[in-house]
Amino acid sequence: MGLYALYAGLIIYACFSSPTPDALGWPEYCVALLILFAVGALRCLNKLVQNDYPAFLAYNRSFLIYMLTIPLMIGALNSYPLNDTLRDIIPLVFLILPLCFYRKKIPHFEVLLMLIGTAFALRYVLPTSYFFINIADGSLLYLANSPLLPFTAIMGFHYFLMPSTTYLIKRILGITSCILCLLAMGIMLQRAPFILSIMGCLFIFCLRATHRPLNTIISGTLIIICLVFISPFIFEIFNSLSSKTLTVGLNSRLSEWESVIMQTTLFGHGWGAIWQSPAVAHIWVRYTHNIISYYWLKAGIIGALLSIIFIYMWGRQIIVYVRYNPAMGIAILIPFIIHVTVYTGFKTLDFALLLTLVTQRCQQLRSQS
Repeated sequence: MGLYALYAGLIIYACFSSPTPDALGWPEYCVALLILFAVGALRCLNKLVQNDYPAFLAYNRSFLIYMLTIPLMIGALNSYPLNDTLRDIIPLVFLILPLCFYRKKIPHFEVLLMLIGTAFALRYVLPTSYFFINIADGSLLYLANSPLLPFTAIMGFHYFLMPSTTYLIKRILGITSCILCLLAMGIMLQRAPFILSIMGCLFIFCLRATHRPLNTIISGTLIIICLVFISPFIFEIFNSLSSKTLTVGLNSRLSEWESVIMQTTLFGHGWGAIWQSPAVAHIWVRYTHNIISYYWLKAGIIGALLSIIFIYMWGRQIIVYVRYNPAMGIAILIPFIIHVTVYTGFKTLDFALLLTLVTQRCQQLRSQS
């Protein structure tokens, strides 16, 4: 029953919610209740004291415990609004998911994550009557910013180029998901996800070409023919990406870092703190666009150091997995890199789901060895 609750919650999330909802509504409450039922409240607490984790999960637990105590107390002492505090705390709570599903198999989990990514891309693309027309529903703005879109694009391309024994419908669904996700990222002008996703697809193409050159060449030829028919749209996307780069450059990311460093404290300003970010025209916001600067601001120098170790522990584990499954490893590694460096995806449920997938896959490797 727990797995069915998890599947139901994530399907609701894919169809009706978003990575960063403006306000909590019935989809968010349903997703929260179903996931809580899937993991069990008592099991969550037990996972925080369990002592048989591999190193990366043991550190994930320590990171989580620290971030849910000291910065929370500092935020409480500063009497920040409850809503602001909760919006900082909830993304942290997501990080318990890799712990909760350790040693608990989730069948076809990567397919479920691809369904979420495809649903987000489809929901983003459908309201646009034509390329680069304003989105009908402003609440859908960040659907195309989900870490699951690069993952789905690369995995979809991987399915398209799988060995000849693969069912044709699986190939078609794979390339369709890939195109939808690339299209959504391109329309939203997400430069890093769009370009790195294409690079990930090229990596898989080269990988397949070394093992099955004839099949890969045939598939590549079909892709090129399709690209020729939509070349005007492709050129328009790349022209828009180029124009954005010339106009905004690095989106004031360096200025954001300088501003965060000027507010340095040992323990940070606590959960719920807001600040004027130069990356968004000095509007008062709760976030930064880098996981280290975010924890530097909210949890101080200690938080920044802990976040660096967090990146190292998870990044090393993902790279280890790339050796065993290059396609899925790269599909996880690319959104991980993007969303701990230049985007805020580390605060989403999607990011925690990708880490949960890493846990599932590394657990599978251990059981086989």
